Amino acid sequence: MSSYPIVGAYTLKKPLASGGMGVVWLGEHIKQREAVAIKLLPFHGSIDPEKRAAFFREIQAVSALNHRHVVHVYDYGHLNKSHELASGGHLVADTPYMVMELANPDSPLLTHPPQNAETLLNYLVPILEGLSHAHARGITHRDLKPSNILQFGREKTLKLVDFGLAQIFSAPEGLDQHSSSGGTPRYMAPEQFESRNRDCGPWTDLYSLACFVWEWVSGQPVFSNRSLFQLIHAHLHEPPPPLNPQFPVPKDFEAWLRKNLAKDFRTRFPAASDALNDLLHLFGTDRRGRSRSLPKAPLSESGLNLVGLRHIPLVGRAQEREVLRDLFATVAQNQKPHLVLLDGPAGVGKTKLAEWLGEDLEELGHGQALRVQFNENPAPMEGLAQAIHKKINSSGLEGLALLNHGKFRLAGLLENENAWLSWVEWLAPGSMAGANPLWRPLQPHERYAFMIQCIAHFCQSKPVVVLLDNLHWGADGLLFLREFFSEFRQLPVLFVGTVRSEGLINRPQERFLLEQVQAEIAPTVLHLGPLTEKEHQNLLHQLIPLNPELHSRLLARTSGNPLFTLRLIGDWIQRGLLVPSETGFALSGLQMPELPDNLHQIWRDYLARALKGQPESSWFAVELAAFLGSQFNVGTWDEVCQVANIPNPPSLVERLQECDLWISEPSGFRFAHDMLRESVERQAIAAGRHQRWHGFCAQVLLKQRDKRGIAEKLAYHFQGADQPHQAIEFFLVAAREQRETSGYASALYLLERRESLIDTLGRDPMRNAWVEGRILMARVHLHQGRLNRTMTLAQSALIPFDPPVAEDLICEAMRLVGDVQRKMNQLNEALDTYRACIKRSENIGQDHALAASAWGLADCQRRCGLLNEVTQSLECARAAYERIADAHGIADYWIGKADLCLCQGENQAAEVGYQQAMQLFEELGNRYGVARSMNGLACLDFAHNRRELAFSRWEKALEMLNQLGSREQLYPLLNLIGKAKASQIPKSQRRSWASQALRLAKKDQRADLRVWILHHVSGPTSEPQFAAECWLF
Repeated sequence: MSSYPIVGAYTLKKPLASGGMGVVWLGEHIKQREAVAIKLLPFHGSIDPEKRAAFFREIQAVSALNHRHVVHVYDYGHLNKSHELASGGHLVADTPYMVMELANPDSPLLTHPPQNAETLLNYLVPILEGLSHAHARGITHRDLKPSNILQFGREKTLKLVDFGLAQIFSAPEGLDQHSSSGGTPRYMAPEQFESRNRDCGPWTDLYSLACFVWEWVSGQPVFSNRSLFQLIHAHLHEPPPPLNPQFPVPKDFEAWLRKNLAKDFRTRFPAASDALNDLLHLFGTDRRGRSRSLPKAPLSESGLNLVGLRHIPLVGRAQEREVLRDLFATVAQNQKPHLVLLDGPAGVGKTKLAEWLGEDLEELGHGQALRVQFNENPAPMEGLAQAIHKKINSSGLEGLALLNHGKFRLAGLLENENAWLSWVEWLAPGSMAGANPLWRPLQPHERYAFMIQCIAHFCQSKPVVVLLDNLHWGADGLLFLREFFSEFRQLPVLFVGTVRSEGLINRPQERFLLEQVQAEIAPTVLHLGPLTEKEHQNLLHQLIPLNPELHSRLLARTSGNPLFTLRLIGDWIQRGLLVPSETGFALSGLQMPELPDNLHQIWRDYLARALKGQPESSWFAVELAAFLGSQFNVGTWDEVCQVANIPNPPSLVERLQECDLWISEPSGFRFAHDMLRESVERQAIAAGRHQRWHGFCAQVLLKQRDKRGIAEKLAYHFQGADQPHQAIEFFLVAAREQRETSGYASALYLLERRESLIDTLGRDPMRNAWVEGRILMARVHLHQGRLNRTMTLAQSALIPFDPPVAEDLICEAMRLVGDVQRKMNQLNEALDTYRACIKRSENIGQDHALAASAWGLADCQRRCGLLNEVTQSLECARAAYERIADAHGIADYWIGKADLCLCQGENQAAEVGYQQAMQLFEELGNRYGVARSMNGLACLDFAHNRRELAFSRWEKALEMLNQLGSREQLYPLLNLIGKAKASQIPKSQRRSWASQALRLAKKDQRADLRVWILHHVSGPTSEPQFAAECWLF
């Protein structure tokens, strides 16, 4: 070379070593004269996209770690043409490089393996602590060996190096589960030899560790004197030979090694922290806590490029951290779940605090974390399902492949094949429809049940913390929480939810559900505000050293908001505004640029500079992605761009990832922060492009309209595209989907959005659509037992219009009026309404209203004692239900038939009817129908003196209806109250049931029922007369 090239703040001195993933040079910091290691891709690698991507992954992996036993990265960048010229062509322009700590010349793990148990422990503890830190942050090394564990500094600190094969646990989409898993054959795990990428994880590192520790202790490899083929066969199939230690080791140390060397990774320690805790127990010591994360002082004029990649430890929040630790300890000790809500504005660090808890617990081996992220416009498989995909590394699998993977990774979770088929339907909707003759979409409660089962399965090994990020967008998460806490569960689970206060302003559904959750669950609420000045200064110190003037201005402008601070510094770095000075980095130029007003402005400016040099249309491509949601499918985005005639070249995706704006996910990409997506969307709206973008999204998603969850997206996109009639259509479809699976809160929210849209067009011209929505609202409220609201909605649907509403809609509304009258015990009025509706329905051939009215008429006739007329009405209902293939209606028929038989004393026939109904309702996933059937069966059980079973069934029906939020829970309550005294149920329990029933009766203005309840609980009152001994509904 003609001279030593200068790379950033460093001088290249001489090559030190080379390997397949890079050439390591000795370098020196120009001002501080500190020796460093500079790793560059070799020439052939610098032009290989895969090797460049792998090199960048190593930079990302090591930069994300902050531990004294993991090598520290100072900076990274790319060589330029001047470096190529200065080196005489030995270095190539555009070659990526990274600057790291320089290791001591000799590695003791290669030249001086341990000669006694004390030295062995001194080696193993730091290795396992470094691995624990990485594993807790989702990173595995995958090439662990003695040559990748080096000594650093005067203290001779052991550190992990060479993360060239490192990978996050979750396999990205497009990476086949059998793709190369890399490693060094002598230390590779069975899953690496077989290239089972999805089965690689922390346990893979532990297998490698056990291989070379075996060598240290015995002086021989686990499998020695073998050819490569024999070595592979031994690792895959042969048990390790007996261990012959060269020095004394603890009694069970060989068992510890063998556990890590298990062929089946499921029987190894799940992570390094577990292996370390067990090892310390074997050696009778506890050296935990001495080697936790320690920030390393940055070298001057260095590290700007790492600001967006480097792990920034949580600063401040000492009180909140203590509360979270204490709550988790209580949950773990008492085996009882609890909910914590972290509330605060955008950017104050709610997610960071929640993630800190999960990482801290996993690094210490005290717990395991499960992260659930909710997005503003979620896709069907996001949220709860995606969290399980990530946990078991199944992202991208569906159908039979997912079934087999799930059975292997979650062995013992479910009892039978049908349950596993339904589990697959939860994680990959529709992918097993052809293989399952009983296939149907899952109801919310079924999805929640699977989530609960998975959490319980994970709890078998250690307590769980579930991070629920963005609950202000998480209606599904809030409904899940209500389901989870609806009954006492002896599970050590701490739920930590983040809520952005201002995010609830335009989310009435989430706001309502959050109020319910707070009332029912009584969570601990921690309100997070800005950082204190001292905490803010600490954050800035860890990010980058700034000169005093800039430091002060930044503190004042960002007002203790960590995200604002981080993004503003990142913005300056990207613009090349920061230059070295004697007192820290300063802004270049004579005048300091105007500081932005808010985070949205920073995000927009940052994106604009990231797209500099990209085609002008690139901004539009990013806007289209933003309109698809915080997380989007690549294929869908490609198609939307194609329809919009907007190119989205691979270079655009690479640039956005390089700038840390887009994050790769198994199902596609997600925006680095929700506010980034919002900022891009706001820009499109301000420029008047939003209607076109919504239209293109709708055009593409229309092809997927049959997929569950797509109708809701279409409704929003059509509304945004100013195509209200199509939006109105799909809001109704989406609401029906929710109602069919008992998602009542979501259905009502969608219908309210739909009605607001109709009102902007005018009710008169949209009268049929308006009435149709009112009828569906009424049905949902009827299922929830809200009779007064149902009556109001049904009667509003009968308001005369000119010209009149379609006759079939009038029939449906009349039938609902009859249903409310029947449920409010206004039987004579209901008889008249049903008969009028049947006549009207027969005249126009409206079979649905005919069937439902005939069924309601039969129920009224039974309750009025007109038993000779009931059968004819029921058969009329059945015939109409069969003509329209309404399985729910046919199940209703069997309920009505059983109710009649019960009144006539034909108990055997009644039991057949209820069982038939319950089977149909279970197949349809209709919990409301199951509860009705169970209530009738309980009445039969009581009549046959099977009292314990009767009360069990009534309580189960009550629980189901309570979970659905249905006031129909009044009926099993009335049965429990009516039969309790004769069954010697304690008075305290009877009073509890009575208290619930009185609240429900009051809401429905049933004074007669309130008298009846008080009579059965408190003693003699004038009891009203009712026809049946059992309460049926």
